[in-house]
Parts: sequence; C-alpha cells; structure tokens
Amino acid sequence: MTPLRAALLLSAEALALNQPLGETLRRLGHRRAADEVDSGALASGLRTLGLEKNLAVLVSLWPASLGPTLRRFDQLPSINQFRLLLGETLAWFTLVLLVQLSISLVLVHKVLPALVGMGAGRAEWLQYAPHGVSLLLVLLGCFAVWALVGASDWTRLPGWGQHVQRAREAAQLAALFESAAPEDVRAQAIQRFVALRDPSLMAGELDELFLDACASAEVGSTRFLSALRAGGYLLLTLLALALVVAVYGSFSLLPGPM
Repeated sequence: MTPLRAALLLSAEALALNQPLGETLRRLGHRRAADEVDSGALASGLRTLGLEKNLAVLVSLWPASLGPTLRRFDQLPSINQFRLLLGETLAWFTLVLLVQLSISLVLVHKVLPALVGMGAGRAEWLQYAPHGVSLLLVLLGCFAVWALVGASDWTRLPGWGQHVQRAREAAQLAALFESAAPEDVRAQAIQRFVALRDPSLMAGELDELFLDACASAEVGSTRFLSALRAGGYLLLTLLALALVVAVYGSFSLLPGPM
C-alpha cells in the first residue's frame, strides 16, 4: 500500500467517525493539507492530499462518503493496466515502422539506383516511401501522447470512457446512500454529474448500474486495443507489401539476356 493510499483510508476513517481530520493528516506528515482542512477548506485540503477534484468536492458536501466511494472505486477498471497494454502496443508498432523506414531508405538510395544502372525501370513513387513512413511515425507519436496522457481522464478516449464516467458517478451516488446523506446533498451531487442525472435512482439500482458500467468499460477497453492492433497490423502489412511490389517490379523490368 502506498503512503497516499494509506493517508486516504485513514482520512476516510476519521471523517466517518467525525474525528478531526487535520490532526490525522498532520500525524501522517501532510501538514499543508492539514492546515487547509483546519481552515475550513476541506475540498482544497483533500486535493492537496492527492484526491481527484470531483471526489474532493463530493466529500466536501458529505464527508462520510469518502470511505464508501474509495471502496467502490477500487473495482473500477485499472487505468495503469490499460496504459501498460497501450504503451506496449504503440512501442511495438513504432519499432516496426522504424525498421520499415530504414528498409525504404536503403531501397531508395542504394538498391533502386543500382537496378536503374542495370537498365531497370524506375519506380518513381517509391522515392516518396520514406516520407510516408516518417509521416506515419509522426502521427503515431501524436496519437501515443494523446492516448497515454488522455488515459488519465478516460472520458477523452473514444467509446468506453463514457462507461467509466457512468460507473464513477454511480459509485459516488451509491456511497451517498450508504453513508445516509440527506436528499438535498444527493441533489447537489447529481447537479455536477454528466452521465447520471436521474434523481429517482435508489441504492440497489445504483450498485447494479455501477457493476454493469464497470463490465461495459472492461469490454470497451479490450475492443479499443483490439481495433488499434488490427488497424496497425493492416497498415504495416500494406506498407510491407508496397515495398515488396516495388522491388520485384523493378527486378521484372531488368533487361533479359541478349
């Protein structure tokens, strides 16, 4: 368990028991967060501690909701695992593209001039192959930065990010029910939500909705990676096929024996 995780759990316990949170944070070495909490800025203190903004605002509305929310958030699909799988996939495609770029440079500057000197026709379009592969590398780099950095906020990613958003909001609202938050507090929380705006949802429905959204997010993330890999394999295959056709096409244009 990381120090941050331990601090959050102990903070949740202190808030649930209505104990002074500032003293707990100060004992754990988080003096700045403790000072902010003691001054009445609970949300700001929790943000300094490392809690995400939306959850910090929720806890400021009803402090006892922190523990139940953290327990449910532990069941969310792992962002770090997704980042790892996505990073491995992008790294492999980048490596293969670099190899193809090297091969195309050798073909353009070494092999094809030699074939032309032997009387073969020139595949004019092949001279642009290195530029095409380089452009793909740049685009892949931009996509990698967007995907890896955007993964910290799943709603920026297509398709399955909405499922995670729905699961997070269901978890927060279910935590308010579990911690016996009054109706006006739940109404204030719902006003900040994006995916769940139905005030008639009850505790049992929210737990079912949460589990369903988590399952949908898992399936969606798998499909996202599968689609990315399929598209990458298709692109790499087409590039390799184009290089092979250019080389063998040039060989076929060599003059025959006299």
